[in-house]
Amino acid sequence: MKPRLTAFVKALILICVLALFIAGVWLLLGLIFSWMLAPLIYLLALIIYTIP
Repeated sequence: MKPRLTAFVKALILICVLALFIAGVWLLLGLIFSWMLAPLIYLLALIIYTIP
């Protein structure tokens, strides 16, 4: 294998790993927000109703 080709393959693998990592982080954030948002909205509504 040529050194240029190995460097290209390494860069490609790095980009793929980075893309997967970013996608995973976004997915995790989405899950956390979907889990946290409903109780937060409920709590906000409760606070708004309790404080006249």
